[in-house]
This record gives sequence, C-alpha cells and structure tokens, in this order.
Amino acid sequence: MLVFQPPVQNTLRLLSDRAFFDQINVTTWFPDVDVLYLGGTRSNWMCAWGEIKTKKRYLQARSRKDSHVREIQFFDMDGLNHLAHWDQTQEFLQVVAEGIRLHYLGRWSQT
Repeated sequence: MLVFQPPVQNTLRLLSDRAFFDQINVTTWFPDVDVLYLGGTRSNWMCAWGEIKTKKRYLQARSRKDSHVREIQFFDMDGLNHLAHWDQTQEFLQVVAEGIRLHYLGRWSQT
C-alpha cells in the first residue's frame, strides 16, 4: 500500500507535527481550535497504530515545559471502526456530539 511507503509516511509525519506540535503554527493558525481525535475499538491495527503513535507523541510534547501543542482529546468509539462515519452514522455522530458537549462544558480530561 502506498500509504506505508517511507516518502508518504515522512510527509504525514511532517504535516501532523506542524498541525499539532509546531509552536508557530499552533499559536498562529487557529490558536483556539482543539482536536477531537476519534479512534474505533474495532478498527484494524493499521488504523489503530496511527492513534497510538499520535497519542504517544502528544503526551511527550505536553510533558516538555517549553512546548506549545494543540489540545487534543482522544475518544474511543467503543464497538465502532474507522469507517463508523459511513457504516454507523448515528452512533458516530453521537460520539462527536458528546465530545463537543464535554469540550463546551470544559470537561475534557487531561489525557
């Protein structure tokens, strides 16, 4: 699969680093926008791996005192997979609505 080739992986890493962990981008472009990262508990390992690695990098970045990272809340969609937006639309939108509601109420956990 093309997505697993080194040039594609390097590009995806660079873009996600810029969007989530780059001080200039995080503080300049949409500084008040937080991210709700949805992962499905029924996703295949390739999709789940992206969430695992992103969460690890996020926690490492947050632990550095001088870092500016975009706030990310990781939500597991229990029983859903990476195509929930297509296969289980109602359940997917309920998870999205719950994430927005918790964010609005200031109840996102500190992952």
